[in-house]
Amino acid sequence: MTPSLITVPTAAFCEAMHRASRDCELKVIHGARHELLFESDKYRQPVLAAAISHFRKAEISPA
Repeated sequence: MTPSLITVPTAAFCEAMHRASRDCELKVIHGARHELLFESDKYRQPVLAAAISHFRKAEISPA
């Protein structure tokens, strides 16, 4: 199962993902605005760290 990453506070989306037996984690970046990757480093860094963590969880390890 591939985990889902969302970076906007949309609890309804996470609830729908959980009902569909999909992994979902809600990340709130306090003080950030709309375009998270265009924010200052203070806000961009946690977004990039969450994205990298998400993709690492979704990796398929070689057999």
